[in-house]
Amino acid sequence: MKYDLAYRIKEAVELVKDKGLLFACRNYVYWGDETVLVEMDLSTLDDLGKYRLDPGLDIVGISRELFDHDGVTYPERSEYFRALDYLKQGYRGFALKRETEVVGYIWYTLIDSSNRDRNHPDVNLFGITGAEGSAYMFSMYLKPTVRGKNLAVYLQRYALHHLRAAGIAKAYGTYGKQNLSALWTHRMLRWKESKTFRVYQLVMIKKAVAR
Repeated sequence: MKYDLAYRIKEAVELVKDKGLLFACRNYVYWGDETVLVEMDLSTLDDLGKYRLDPGLDIVGISRELFDHDGVTYPERSEYFRALDYLKQGYRGFALKRETEVVGYIWYTLIDSSNRDRNHPDVNLFGITGAEGSAYMFSMYLKPTVRGKNLAVYLQRYALHHLRAAGIAKAYGTYGKQNLSALWTHRMLRWKESKTFRVYQLVMIKKAVAR
């Protein structure tokens, strides 16, 4: 499955406006960054527990109606165009919102073992061979103002519980090895670390080499 080029160009333009050219370049060009592939048997998933969101925070499914009719917005335009691109590709996700502002999100897609071209590019890039009933989770983010409250663990666990309730037996994901917050989150949830890759990307061209 390929991304819609028009949306990606809009996203890149807005990213430059939002964060500057240097940040945008780092987002699309990197060389040899280490990425860890993880997997989880959802039958071993912990309960959601007694954690409660702070007043004003809520988790909702991401849809076009969320933006067009409910008035929910992203603080940065680049994130909005990325969400539109993902929705067009058929990906699904959850947004953590404070009133009408998205302050965090996580995306996922089901793995199609019968037609590899329908999958998220990372599924093929990292050689994920999940059977039917598997899903790939990606692109998780929390706004700095809501970090440090264990929300990353809760948001990811919420999404995993949704997948299990929908009949998904196994989930896959990745995180950057240099991202200590992501490492901590995945280990708190007891993901199994499968392989480590060195990833090289130049704009739309991406390659992963297993270590």
